[in-house]
Amino acid sequence: MGKSRPFQYAQNRVTSWWKAQPPRWANGRAWRALSAEERKEAVATYSKSKVYREMKDLERKAEISKFIHVVATQGYPKAGREVGSQNATNEAKATSPQENTILAVTCMATLYPKMPEGLEQIYGTTKFASVDLAAAAFKMSPEYASAREEVDQFCNELKKKYPDMQFTIAAELCPETYKAGVVRLHYHVLLKRQKNLILKLPSELKFQGTTVHLTRGVIDRRNCAKKVNEVAYYCSVNKIGSVETFGSYVAWANFVPNPNWVTSLAAGEKITLDTARKEYIKCTDRAEHYVRNIEWIMREKREAREEAERLAVAIHIRSRLKPMRVPPTYLRFLEQFKADDKYRFKFYVLDGPSGLGKTEFVRLQYPIGALLELNCQNTTSPNWRLFNREQHQAILLDEATPELCLAFKKEVQADNTIVQEGTSGTNVYSYKCWFYRVHFIVCCNRWNANLWWLWSQNWDDWDWLNKNTIVEEVDDRTFDINNA
Repeated sequence: MGKSRPFQYAQNRVTSWWKAQPPRWANGRAWRALSAEERKEAVATYSKSKVYREMKDLERKAEISKFIHVVATQGYPKAGREVGSQNATNEAKATSPQENTILAVTCMATLYPKMPEGLEQIYGTTKFASVDLAAAAFKMSPEYASAREEVDQFCNELKKKYPDMQFTIAAELCPETYKAGVVRLHYHVLLKRQKNLILKLPSELKFQGTTVHLTRGVIDRRNCAKKVNEVAYYCSVNKIGSVETFGSYVAWANFVPNPNWVTSLAAGEKITLDTARKEYIKCTDRAEHYVRNIEWIMREKREAREEAERLAVAIHIRSRLKPMRVPPTYLRFLEQFKADDKYRFKFYVLDGPSGLGKTEFVRLQYPIGALLELNCQNTTSPNWRLFNREQHQAILLDEATPELCLAFKKEVQADNTIVQEGTSGTNVYSYKCWFYRVHFIVCCNRWNANLWWLWSQNWDDWDWLNKNTIVEEVDDRTFDINNA
């Protein structure tokens, strides 16, 4: 029981019983509107009620009986705020002296040691390709040894005041500031007591004469062991930019980490993929499953990041491109899509030497993101899985040959047919696509040369290509705006 309300359970039972009574009792007034004498009478009535008499929990009933006796002999205890004084609690807080302490199971202190100037010239981005390499070199420096002594002294002073205190300490170079060219060392110090007892610390700790940034970690003791270990693991693991981890309560020595903690840190890019692999191998017999999972997560995040950067570059380049002349053949190609009674369409071919702007011209004709570019050089089948009908208006088959187009007639004609792709003997990995009214464009360096070779081998294929393509032979004047 709390010291401020020793009969809290009993009071809660009485007030709950009162709320369940008919409104005619005490003229339907709420419990908090009753005077102390009326509450005393209500408790006496409760002691005669069927709810009290038929209680099966004897321990709880004995507690309530003691409360009834106290109310009968000493009156109802005064607790809470009086009716009509809604700001009584706030006023009491304002007038009563506040304790400058923090109560929690764990507290996280962040220390910023004073470092000499000029570290950027020794450990900056011009000397090391990554913050991890800089951290490894910085660990051997006299500047770090001096900072480590200061942190040890800070922890020893706390240990004198709290003999059962345990520490988990992580020394790190901040990865974000390192990218900006600033080398900044900081320490994360997890403070806890043995057996996860409540820790009472002053809210203003000092380190090297400055106030320590102190935050509460795990607050409640109920089922806190797992939470405490997760916070301790955050400080124990070798994160990106980590110089060193040490302390009296660390992973593997005092607890075994949960592999899901590794996944969350790796997905949040706090640790590298190599570190995650090593941690999985140490903490679970299903390491292979977790490694495959995190490799997929990291790959997807990397691809999403690269795609965002690619789009930014595309926007930048497009804003600086000069306008290009539109050939009449391309206008004729677009004209066929205006008809609403066609079920297949011709595809457009830009044939000419490299460097004349064929690909850039096609990109300029569609909004950014609406053109799907597929590299068809030295391939027998484009990756149609990348096609998203809700997003892509056109597909550019770069470096496609006549033979490849003949192998995918339904596709390049934008036929109103569901086409099955990726077929095999078992069709286990096959998938379906619908390309109706999608603009198919081919950029090729030797289309006509390959076409005449095909004419000598198979006249039917040559004839099909002639009837289903619109070809533009590109030279250095094709896209020149002054040649319009």
